[in-house]
Amino acid sequence: MEIRAANGCPPQPTSPGTPRGYGLVGIGERVAALHGELTTGRGDEGRFILRAQLPVPPHHSTEGVRRMVGAVR
Repeated sequence: MEIRAANGCPPQPTSPGTPRGYGLVGIGERVAALHGELTTGRGDEGRFILRAQLPVPPHHSTEGVRRMVGAVR
């Protein structure tokens, strides 16, 4: 299973000491727990790209895996 997301990037990097969220850390932990791979970074058009690849075992449905990573509630 592959999950992709693209968002606009801020016009300039945040300043040192600016509080940051834990969203990417949490996503990375969930992807790692499922033996997947997470890549993030700026895309060709200047957008922030997130790509998660997750193995889907034969005995799990795609929706079941999505629930495990918090993508579906």
